[in-house]
Amino acid sequence: SAGYFRESGKLYGYSSQGRFSPVPFLSFEVQYTGLYEELFDFTTSLSLYSVFLNYHSIRNEFISFRWGIGMKGIVGNHNLTGFGFNAAAELYPFRPVSLHCNFSIGKYSELLGTLNIHVNRTAFFAGWKYLQAGQVGISGLIGGVQVYF
Repeated sequence: SAGYFRESGKLYGYSSQGRFSPVPFLSFEVQYTGLYEELFDFTTSLSLYSVFLNYHSIRNEFISFRWGIGMKGIVGNHNLTGFGFNAAAELYPFRPVSLHCNFSIGKYSELLGTLNIHVNRTAFFAGWKYLQAGQVGISGLIGGVQVYF
């Protein structure tokens, strides 16, 4: 999946995520978010990443719940890496709509909620994303597309 995040006119970001499930109850998940802030005469950036091994404890045609452990990191003026935990749920109330909620904690915390419209093997999504590192938090709208292989 790939998405565009916007907190304000001067603070925005791009995110991408990939998930590979070699067996129905396990998946590997990688996520990258690049944040950019336009200042007076230059743009500063910050990169956030996470890598998780997830266990799918519930997986049927109406609901999916997974949780996992891994690592989360921040790349900027100072690089930070550490242990992370995540949990995610997807609800499929009726076709072609699904609801997604994801929460993760580690060197930074993230809360993501989206409404998805599925068309064949593609989903278009819109929602809300909240990121927090230490005492600093940002939130804003996110929109994008997912492709299922």
